Amino acid sequence: MLREHKVERISVRFAGYGDTGSIEEISYFPTVKADIHNRPIRYKKFTSSFNSDIGWTEQLVETTGPLDDAIESLSYDYIQETGVDWYNNEGGFGELIVDVVAGSVSLSVSVNQTYSITEFSAIRDILTGEEVD
Repeated sequence: MLREHKVERISVRFAGYGDTGSIEEISYFPTVKADIHNRPIRYKKFTSSFNSDIGWTEQLVETTGPLDDAIESLSYDYIQETGVDWYNNEGGFGELIVDVVAGSVSLSVSVNQTYSITEFSAIRDILTGEEVD
């Protein structure tokens, strides 16, 4: 379907912080007509469910939905596979690129980190202002 619409590449950008993250943007290159985004297709996606006896389980199910939903589902699957925590604390961001022509997928996930460096530290006598060892 993508090749018939002359899609060469898809870029999926995502970002998060605090305790949440999401897909921010899905772009098709070269730019395609808007109707392709909502065109229904069949695809497989993972669903999770909780059972008090065995805990969380995942199941691969076939579904039908808009192309953008299929791309988003695929992206979350690839991102989750990395095990990188890109959405908690300072968060992170990344990009998944589907190269339709080459038949490949590349993924880059970055994590934000905050750190501090002490530039000055001293103890001074309150009356004289002289440094104390």
